[in-house]
Amino acid sequence: MACQDEFDRSADSRPILVAVDGGVGTQPLLRGAARLAELSGASLIVAHVVPRVTPVVPEAVVLQTELRHDVAVSLFAEVVEGLYDCPVACRLVTTTGVAAVQLAQIAKQYRVAAIVVGADAPGLWNRIRRCFTGSVPQRLAHLQSAPVVVLPGACSRTLKVAAAERARREAHGR
Repeated sequence: MACQDEFDRSADSRPILVAVDGGVGTQPLLRGAARLAELSGASLIVAHVVPRVTPVVPEAVVLQTELRHDVAVSLFAEVVEGLYDCPVACRLVTTTGVAAVQLAQIAKQYRVAAIVVGADAPGLWNRIRRCFTGSVPQRLAHLQSAPVVVLPGACSRTLKVAAAERARREAHGR
């Protein structure tokens, strides 16, 4: 992972925004977005949106603030781990609110070239949840003028196969 100076120097090309939630698909999503940024010569903005919860009691505000800090620290460690060998300059942004709305605002603020998100999780429970909360990729597509790239959870295997094939070709001088 490159330093802040390299992020600023790569401002010639518009950055790629990747939204992460710290779930099991975070590592493949980071690697997929980093690969896209590397291929396009762009930097990477890693964004995490903590949902805003309306507190019932005043103590909940303190707990939510502490939780946001803990999540941000653990997420930062996960981002560093996921991008440690990546040659792409990276910036981590955390905020609170509705994920699609906040990601659209971050995309507008940084004038991103594309937004990379993970596919919605499969399963009946997640389908029911999406009926009430909606899909972040779908909402982003309606809120944002930048392209929205949805990567499935299995993309890391595809990227590993492609990287291995490229390394094999380079080793053989082709």
